[in-house]
Amino acid sequence: MRKENKNISENASININAFDNEGKTPLHVAAATTCAEPSVVKYLIQNGASIVSIDNNGMTPYDYAEKLKHFAKAQLLNIEEEPETDETHTYDAFNFEVPYPDQSPRKERHSDNVKWSVIVGQWKNATTKEQKWVKKHLSVLNPNVRARMWECFTHATSTKAVHEEYLKSFSEGSKRISPEILKEIRMNLNVFNDHRVFIEGRGKYKLERLVVSYLYDETIGDESIEVSDEERNKKIESVVTPSLCKIGGLLLCVVGEDVAFSLLRQLRSDKYSIGNFLDIEMPEALFIFPRLFKIEIAILYDKLSSIGFELNYFITWFADLFIDVFPVRLVIRIWDYYLYEGKDVLYIIAINYLKYLKSLFLFIFISFVLLINYIYYFR
Repeated sequence: MRKENKNISENASININAFDNEGKTPLHVAAATTCAEPSVVKYLIQNGASIVSIDNNGMTPYDYAEKLKHFAKAQLLNIEEEPETDETHTYDAFNFEVPYPDQSPRKERHSDNVKWSVIVGQWKNATTKEQKWVKKHLSVLNPNVRARMWECFTHATSTKAVHEEYLKSFSEGSKRISPEILKEIRMNLNVFNDHRVFIEGRGKYKLERLVVSYLYDETIGDESIEVSDEERNKKIESVVTPSLCKIGGLLLCVVGEDVAFSLLRQLRSDKYSIGNFLDIEMPEALFIFPRLFKIEIAILYDKLSSIGFELNYFITWFADLFIDVFPVRLVIRIWDYYLYEGKDVLYIIAINYLKYLKSLFLFIFISFVLLINYIYYFR
């Protein structure tokens, strides 16, 4: 067994997620084979085998283990989803769990519901007046039609062709993305645990499929140019995986898998430039944000510069602001505007938020200077 494991380890990046004629990976076979010990399943997972791979029968390794009542294997293959119980969950208008049922979600006006439905149905023929109405009333966007509105804003689609490309990207990504990156993805799936999708809908499985598919699709580029697996993995390593998992999780809270994949593709356009917020170096944000900071909040900028404060810290904060810093319901509201108007909205919101916090920053700065002077005087 040790010799066999050593061979697997040496070729893990090549064969660990390879498919046979039936679309099964070694993990599928180990889960469905009676003679295979749970330790084999555990070893494959530790070396980057994809838990969510789907074979030609539409089944994951977990499905085989559960079907054949291999409970020890099923426990290893389950991504710690909440166990199904008879407990009744109460959700608010955003489909996030309400801890106390007394807090019933706010009901939207019927006229707003009808109006949004009309806008969705006639989006392509909407007049300028209607689009102004959309911009004015985004603050009261009905959650029941939010998914359709996001599709309209970004021109994302859920067609058979998109579904096939999604499955193809996931299939290829599972085989060609390095096991180390797959393990890093799996470590960052713990997002939005209080949302219905992640409580009842096996959201972590969907999120892993979405992230793997997007990362592979992102690195394809021009299909006429051959890209080696080494170059592809090097490019993938430049993506901030935790941020991508949070963005993917946020999209799954609103739209389905296929639409989320199509929407992520649309976000790569110049209008949204999502790649700049996922790139470790964030070249565009590094160029724009400090200059906006200097123009709009000159006093704070000068104070921080005088003590050698690196504005790169604010860049990291800016990248997480719209997926992690603000409360999630506010994040969804901001994404309504972001998807409708584009990336400029994010810079405007970030600068105005810093203006709001300016007095607090100045107070902290003065306190810091006084502390330094005190230490210097009594040293």
